Amino acid sequence: MGDEERRWRTAPRDERHDALETLTVSVRRLIEATVSTGHQADALRAVAAEVDDLADRLEELKDDDPWPARSWGPGITDPAALMGINPAIGRANPIAPIAELKIGEDASVAGTVRFDLQHVGPPYRAHGGVIASVFDQVLGIATIAAGSPGMTGSMTVKYRRATPLHADLRIEARFVGGEGRTSHATGEIYDNEGRVTAEAEAMFVQPRGEIR
Repeated sequence: MGDEERRWRTAPRDERHDALETLTVSVRRLIEATVSTGHQADALRAVAAEVDDLADRLEELKDDDPWPARSWGPGITDPAALMGINPAIGRANPIAPIAELKIGEDASVAGTVRFDLQHVGPPYRAHGGVIASVFDQVLGIATIAAGSPGMTGSMTVKYRRATPLHADLRIEARFVGGEGRTSHATGEIYDNEGRVTAEAEAMFVQPRGEIR
C-alpha cells in the first residue's frame, strides 16, 4: 500500500456511521424546514425550545476528534464519506449540499450536487459562495486522486448562469498538471439541460511538513 493510499484509508462503515448519517438527514430536513416554515411566533418559540432540548442531549457527550469519527468507507473513492464532517460535501454535516461523487480511472471526479433552499442566494438560485465552497473541495479531491494533494492557494470561479435549486446537477473536476509543490485543477457544474452554470480553476500548494 502506497503512502497516499494509506493516508486516505478510513474505518469501515459501522452501525454508528449509519446512525450519524441518519441524524444528518434528519437535521438537514430540520434546517430546510426552518428556512421555509410559515408558523407564527408562538409556535416558533415552542419549536425552538424543543430544538434546544435536543441540542442539550447531543452536547452531553462529544467525540474527542469529530473529523475521524465521521470518516468512513473506502477512502478517496467515496469522498463524501471520507470527509464526512466537511461543510461542502460531507455526508455527516447537515449544512453541506448533497453530493454523490465518484473517482474515474483517470483520477477525474464526476457526480451530482444538490443545492436546496438553505443554500439560496438572489435571485432564488444557489448562492455563489456555496457554489465556490463545493468547487474548492471537489477540485481538491481531484488533486488528491491524482496523487498531488495540497491546500488551496487560489481559486477563480466564473458564474455563467444561475444555478438552480432542488435539482441533482452534474459536477465534474480534473487535475490538469502541476510543478514542484503546486498542482492545478479545473471543474464545472451543469444544469439539467447540459449548460454550464459555473466553472472554476484552482491552484493547490503542498504544505511543508506534516498536516493533520
